[in-house]
Amino acid sequence: MSNLAGVCALTGRAKEVLRIQAKVKEFREKNPYHHYNLGTQAFEEGRYQEAIAHYRRALKLKATEHNFYFALVLLCYVVSKTIPLNFVWQHGQQPIKRTSHG
Repeated sequence: MSNLAGVCALTGRAKEVLRIQAKVKEFREKNPYHHYNLGTQAFEEGRYQEAIAHYRRALKLKATEHNFYFALVLLCYVVSKTIPLNFVWQHGQQPIKRTSHG
């Protein structure tokens, strides 16, 4: 949909651009994979606190995605020498609720 905003911008339809951009932003905020990708990018760039926040948001949106848990655990392992592990769970947020996989 962001490509559509680009087309509207090129054709001078500014109101439509704003409407489309708002919808894209809303969709991305509700998309766990968007947060996972942002977390991965932050992780790779050494912005660990930001990565934790994005991974936790991804897990809140889709607690059944094993890749999100793996990414968070990998992050914990990588930073455990510089950031206490309890930081991940106590950084102003409630612990992630685990779901049972029947």
